[in-house]
Amino acid sequence: MRKILIIDDEESLVTLLTEVLEMENFLVHSASSGVQALEMLKKSSYSLIITDIMMPEMDGIALIDAIISKYSSLKIIIMSGWFDENELQHLHEKDDRLIRAILTKPFSPIALRDLVLKELAI
Repeated sequence: MRKILIIDDEESLVTLLTEVLEMENFLVHSASSGVQALEMLKKSSYSLIITDIMMPEMDGIALIDAIISKYSSLKIIIMSGWFDENELQHLHEKDDRLIRAILTKPFSPIALRDLVLKELAI
């Protein structure tokens, strides 16, 4: 079973995305901050990361930089309700093998599900 890590401090969104992805037989874990996510990555491997940008403790930009430097094969989907398009495009250009997509909130959970299925070639 493929594991996905969702990183977002918005609990209701994490719950919704978890339910949608679990219906597709993914094992879903969640973290509410980048710091917590990095701790989880030390202990377990994941097929995909889905992360918000605006979070407490460590924002998504710093998290993505840490992931790119330590976990070179991990795919990332960015989601955000507010973002600097130039900054996110810079991240995408930095390593387009890892950063697979940028989703602007609000988005359909079904659209995310379809994107995840596509990225993991299910």
